Amino acid sequence: MDLLCLVGVVLSLVMALRTGWCHKLNFLVLWVTYKSLYEVGQTFLHFQWDILLLETGFLCVIVSPLITAKVPGLGGHSKTRPWDRVNMFLVRWLLFRMMFSSGVVKLLSRCDAWWGLTALPVHYESQCLPTWIAWYAHKFPGTTTSHECIPLHNVHCSVRSLL
Repeated sequence: MDLLCLVGVVLSLVMALRTGWCHKLNFLVLWVTYKSLYEVGQTFLHFQWDILLLETGFLCVIVSPLITAKVPGLGGHSKTRPWDRVNMFLVRWLLFRMMFSSGVVKLLSRCDAWWGLTALPVHYESQCLPTWIAWYAHKFPGTTTSHECIPLHNVHCSVRSLL
């Protein structure tokens, strides 16, 4: 597993720094690597964001060019195929499902904290990767965090997700 993680990190770093490496084969290697870790990780990797990473990785395999070729007129930059309506629809559909399902999961869980608008202080305390802003937000009075829940539900569950 350590070797799989190392391969994924190194290949991701190379692809981020050298755009000529961003093609189907490398995205497929990254996807297979993460899918293998996902299957072996069982309970520890079966969260909403892990599934989202797998879907996004597979979308990268679909959308990315088969090969990237250097074009002389572009100053050594890679030529990628232009986006088309189907690919952009798939990206937008993924983003919509992420936003909408985040809101629906909160409401369908029938959790009293989300329905009572008191869940954000617990969220600020227990999020996996807290930001520095979360520390300050956690210090807000209870009524402020209650009022923060309403726009959160609105953004996640409303028609604004369609935009």
